[in-house]
Amino acid sequence: MIPLTAHRSLLTLLVLILPVTGRVWAQGESLTRAFDLERRGSFAQAADLYRSVLATKPGEVSALLGLERSLVPLNRLPEILPQVRAALAANPTGAPIYGVALRAYSAANQLDSLESAVEQWAKVAPGDETPFREWGAAALARHDRSTARKAYAMGREKLGRPDALAAEVAQLAVLDEDWSGAAREWARATKAMQGYRPSAISSLSDAPRKAHDDILKQLDKENSAEATRLSVALRARWGDPLGAFNSLMENLPESSAQAIEALQQFLT
Repeated sequence: MIPLTAHRSLLTLLVLILPVTGRVWAQGESLTRAFDLERRGSFAQAADLYRSVLATKPGEVSALLGLERSLVPLNRLPEILPQVRAALAANPTGAPIYGVALRAYSAANQLDSLESAVEQWAKVAPGDETPFREWGAAALARHDRSTARKAYAMGREKLGRPDALAAEVAQLAVLDEDWSGAAREWARATKAMQGYRPSAISSLSDAPRKAHDDILKQLDKENSAEATRLSVALRARWGDPLGAFNSLMENLPESSAQAIEALQQFLT
């Protein structure tokens, strides 16, 4: 037989656990219902449910993101700011919360608060490009290239890396029709991550004919295998396959595997 004291301890534990378990279950049920409403396009009702979850659990990231998704199509994103502030107070190191904060402050035209949120995010995520990338993206969504440039420049300064955010800076240079700058930045981006190569080729190949020579000269200055591959691809696209092939053969990597890969990329 279980001693009476053990029964009492078990009952006490159940009394403590059951209300908590019930709240967790209710929150999960509310999130499921909110997501279903959102999926069906009932954004206002979904937003109300997401708010109800955040009222009892302000640091719930999935609810905050759901509220953001529901408010955007209603063109009411600034309404999320009270929930954002409460979420940051409850979870000051939650990176997704800062992302929502940046977008909400931008939508509300509270640019000082936005920059402050970026600085705080950078403190809790040292070495991460994301705060500055999100800041730049929010600025570009407002067609504010000047602030985007400021965001990327600050990111490079804080991170201490001249190639940080190279893909974002390259895309901004394209918008500014600074084709030499775009070539330089795309070469940096592909050197850091080869996965950027298709985007770099696609972006630079759209340059006007008068900019072609400047782009190729800039890529030659970069003096890297990645820049050479970009140059080869662009020459081929711009109607100089022989020049592209000669450049490729002159700069084939010493590694057989890399040389074969370069030739395969040229043929495709």
